[in-house]
Amino acid sequence: MPVVDKAELERRMTVVQNLLNWHLGSIELASVSADGTVKVRFTGACAGCPLKPVTLSATVRRLLSDVEGVTRIEAIGVNISPEAELSLAGLGD
Repeated sequence: MPVVDKAELERRMTVVQNLLNWHLGSIELASVSADGTVKVRFTGACAGCPLKPVTLSATVRRLLSDVEGVTRIEAIGVNISPEAELSLAGLGD
């Protein structure tokens, strides 16, 4: 099992944070598990935003998913159906 490249993950998190700052929100890294699961937490204006599932799929996962060792990305407090996840995954294509 590959180890998560934490330096690259932190760099990408900074990119995501800068994007979300435009909306007075942000995101923080909550944890990285041994199996490569990355958990994030939306903060600021993003914490109460009903569009968190869209941001998670269209922005956060797109920017973090190809970091070496990352196998899954979850956001604390964000629930999304598998069907909606598939639909949102195609937003940037």
